[in-house]
Amino acid sequence: MSKIKKMIFIAIIDAIATQVFVSLFPGGFRISLSVAILPVFYYFDDELNPLATAFFISTIGLIFRALVNVNAIIIDPSFYFKDINIIVFDFIYALIFFYFYYRKKNKQIFNWLMIVFFADLFANISELISRQISVMVNLNELIVVAFVRTLISILMVIMFYYFMSVFKKEIDRKKYYDLLGIFSDIQSEVYLMNNNIKYIENVMTDAYMLYDDIENENLYQNKKQALKIAQNVHEIKKNYLGILSGLGSLKLNDSIHDNMTFYKILDVLEKSANNFIIDNNGEISLEINKNGNFNVAKHYYVMSILRNLVNNSIESLLKCNKMNKKISVKYHFDDIYFYLNVYDNGCGIKEKNIEYVFNSGFSTKFTNDGKIHRGLGLTLIKDIIESEFKGDIEIQSNYKRFTRITVKLKLNSLKGVDDEFLHYRR
Repeated sequence: MSKIKKMIFIAIIDAIATQVFVSLFPGGFRISLSVAILPVFYYFDDELNPLATAFFISTIGLIFRALVNVNAIIIDPSFYFKDINIIVFDFIYALIFFYFYYRKKNKQIFNWLMIVFFADLFANISELISRQISVMVNLNELIVVAFVRTLISILMVIMFYYFMSVFKKEIDRKKYYDLLGIFSDIQSEVYLMNNNIKYIENVMTDAYMLYDDIENENLYQNKKQALKIAQNVHEIKKNYLGILSGLGSLKLNDSIHDNMTFYKILDVLEKSANNFIIDNNGEISLEINKNGNFNVAKHYYVMSILRNLVNNSIESLLKCNKMNKKISVKYHFDDIYFYLNVYDNGCGIKEKNIEYVFNSGFSTKFTNDGKIHRGLGLTLIKDIIESEFKGDIEIQSNYKRFTRITVKLKLNSLKGVDDEFLHYRR
């Protein structure tokens, strides 16, 4: 806001506040609230020139009072000129603030209080003299008025600081929770990157073994290609490790241990799945029921199973023209097995395709240009479930209605080192 606009704004506020007054003295002299508000502006804006501000206050004040008292002025024009004495008050008040506050470099609040009091007192004395009203007779009242308005001014400053403090605390609280959310998101991403590292290492190892086998058979072109794959994966791994090292220095990775609670896995899954839904502009309700917590040793594999199943459900729902799209993830366990159930009300799977969904390369997904996606997700999941957890997977589906996938894992292959279940809910 420019200085002129600011002074006009203050003048309008002052003109409105002058309508709140009490008449304690004869001759039209009145005590208004505006004089308690004006020094507050001077306190918070030490670049506000009191003399220039007084000019706008006097001009706009006279115009405003003329509009308010227009009927009285029409009947008696001399009524308007009686109000001109207020200009004396405005400029005496401004002169005192100009010389004793505005021009001073050291603007302490105690000095400001003294100036508020004496500026009010001497400006009132000057106006009484201009109205030819006895000063000595009314001096005690003038001192009380100056004191009361000074007290109102300091209370307004204190209230302003109080509300600013409350407002700042609220902003800081929101920022704090936003930062917690950001840190949580980063931690989730670090976990998923760690998950990818495991697979990158496996791919790099397999590619290099392939290169070694091809070299023994002296197949030059295939050997060159296999080596290139291993090198590229190695570079990806190095880049990942660099990112993880940088994020690790932020102390965000402390809770990602060899053992991880199942609730934490579900938290990461929920964030990842919701981000996937948002990125694809989907309107899908994801419900994850937490039904008992425990430590998970092979959490990277568990996360791969969950993410693939949930992401498959999301992709199915994204291409469906349905209302109330939803995915539910439920689980329970007994002394021997852990049971996981992932349900979606998406497009389902045709009956003739059910027996092929776990075959390597099978897919019903096509890109926009007609190219088929390589169907490896369910094949890998089945392999992980059988080899790592001594379990099995079953799919039930009704085409265009729903798909339900049930996973059964051996509990002793799932749990971490700590054998104690953590029985609580969040």
